[in-house]
Amino acid sequence: TKSLLHPTENVVDVALGPSCTHAVTSSGRWFACGKSQDGLLGLGANTTTSNVPTEVKFAGSGTICSVSIGEKHAVALSREGVAYTWGRCQHGIRANTGDIGHLFSPQPISFPDRILPNKRKTVEDALIRHMGLGASAKNTSDDDVDGVVYAHAGRDLSVFVLESGSVFTCGQKSGRLGQGDVSMNVNLPRQMFGGLQLWRNDCNIDIASLEA
Repeated sequence: TKSLLHPTENVVDVALGPSCTHAVTSSGRWFACGKSQDGLLGLGANTTTSNVPTEVKFAGSGTICSVSIGEKHAVALSREGVAYTWGRCQHGIRANTGDIGHLFSPQPISFPDRILPNKRKTVEDALIRHMGLGASAKNTSDDDVDGVVYAHAGRDLSVFVLESGSVFTCGQKSGRLGQGDVSMNVNLPRQMFGGLQLWRNDCNIDIASLEA
């Protein structure tokens, strides 16, 4: 069987859903296979089943680096710090399109105006910068930019960590959101109650614990 990977390409991230699988390669190509009536394949409204890995197309010019699949929705993160979502919007996830039904292909997620796409930042990059280490700590030209460095889809909510260490959540109303006593679904990412930040310049963070 002929490999879908280029000779110098390898798989860097795999996400398993209820009945589908997503994989991201070292060159940023993104594949999905399996089946889903909720749009978790991300291959468009006309594709609910794919027996072979099929490349995912999405709105945007970035390069995907990670994917996380929840029960009925999913999120992905680009190297540029932009988060995307698809699947059931009834789980409280709403993309820039404003759709409230299903998203059958990945769409960028709306954040507050102050959160803008950033240069490539990983969790490790963000920690180095905010502990005052490395060349990135000296670069203040993008201090007003707070890109997403980590995105996770849970059972009925999504969690996002920003370069600043701030944690945002959105999803169905419950204590899992960490936003206090909410009376309705949170359709757009909102900072956790109390302004939780995972790191500051003067603290040490166990990076592995963020990715467990």
